[in-house]
Amino acid sequence: MLPRRLRIASGLSALLFIVALYFILARAGQLGDVRNAAPIRVGMWVFVGVFFVSTLANAASSSRWEQRRMAPIALVLTTCCVAVALRW
Repeated sequence: MLPRRLRIASGLSALLFIVALYFILARAGQLGDVRNAAPIRVGMWVFVGVFFVSTLANAASSSRWEQRRMAPIALVLTTCCVAVALRW
């Protein structure tokens, strides 16, 4: 079992991804007519920034797992969020 601090961090991370999913679906037009609402547009760019920083952090990590697995995944996530934010 994870220590309490890591369980809390994992829960917050999961919550972040759930909120990101809401923003992505909203911006993609899957949640009604809110895709152009200012909070959705701004929120998408916030998530682009968060996931970009995550990409950089994983790439700079001393862990080979994070460098070779997590950094590319984070980069794909960042790229997908940019595409949705721009409404390709």
